[in-house]
Amino acid sequence: MAGGAALVALGATRVARAQAKQKVRFSAAFTEQDLLVVQVPKRAKHPLVMICAALLAAEINIHYAYPLLISPAGPALALYVDDPTLAAQLFIRKGFTLLGESDLSK
Repeated sequence: MAGGAALVALGATRVARAQAKQKVRFSAAFTEQDLLVVQVPKRAKHPLVMICAALLAAEINIHYAYPLLISPAGPALALYVDDPTLAAQLFIRKGFTLLGESDLSK
């Protein structure tokens, strides 16, 4: 995703649609987190190392990560990090491709 930040609230719109369609009869605790989705470089020998090394150099912690293997753009990594705005800027400067929610729903 060229340009602005690529923060993605995965599943947030699905939850909102489900809540709008039906009344929730029980209360379940949940949280929503903004995730940064980075396309895994295809021609790199160690793509996960490249992604982690970029964040390590800026001292940005990864709290958790999820692989996205069914993305239309190819494999991607969804990351929850300390500073998603700084991480997005860093990835753009380093030449990584960031994906937005519209990229994932195709």
